[in-house]
Amino acid sequence: MYCGGVNSYIIHAYHDERKAIKNEIYWRYEVPVYQWLYDIKMPVPKIWAHRCDSIEKMQENMDKFAGVELDINYYAEQGEFDVSHDKQAELEYPLESFLQQLAPTDAKMWLDFKNLTADNRVAALNRLEYLFKKYNIDKSRAIVESHNVKELADFHQAGYYTSFYVSVDDRFFKTAAGRDEFLNEVAAAIATGNIDAVSFPIGYYELVKSGNFDIDLLTWDTDARWSDYVAKKKYREKLADDRLKVVLVTSDSKYTR
Repeated sequence: MYCGGVNSYIIHAYHDERKAIKNEIYWRYEVPVYQWLYDIKMPVPKIWAHRCDSIEKMQENMDKFAGVELDINYYAEQGEFDVSHDKQAELEYPLESFLQQLAPTDAKMWLDFKNLTADNRVAALNRLEYLFKKYNIDKSRAIVESHNVKELADFHQAGYYTSFYVSVDDRFFKTAAGRDEFLNEVAAAIATGNIDAVSFPIGYYELVKSGNFDIDLLTWDTDARWSDYVAKKKYREKLADDRLKVVLVTSDSKYTR
């Protein structure tokens, strides 16, 4: 299929995903199909790919999306990062291999640092500094995220864009006290001066917004695809929020791990 015009490449580059939704566009999407195609300028700056923890999946997405998320764990014994959601018995997917692939591209990276601690923060920072220098990667291309706001200080001071991964618990939605507990935790994290952003699941979006925090917002929506955020009104409204800088979305792949 060829539509012509400056966006014709989208039809080819995203044929598989469009094929899966083509029969739903007229019924589910709240903008006309041709307006939808015209509006897409891929990659959309705020839409990044969630959990690209294999080289193959990252390669699928690093041109299609503005950025990719990598889950990383630091292995003190080897002095190396592994790309994996959970720390494994052995290091199998060295971060260096991923950065080597990302370096010559324009893709940005969200590094979800799963096991940052007081014990490994210095060695981990030194290793990341070494890798970024080795592959000539500008720090402005990276987000370093952790639950451990205190230990993010060194990364922030070294010039990385840092984000506090908020606590996630149902109790925050059940009572006013729970809501206040959550907002106070976020406020305390911001007050440290160690972070540039707060990151959270999309279900926390309205709760975080209610705090009126003067800080960037990052989120992930694992029930959504890129097509939802460019074609459905309720998603597009979120993208229009100036404080919301990145939304991680699901990108289906046989290489997901």
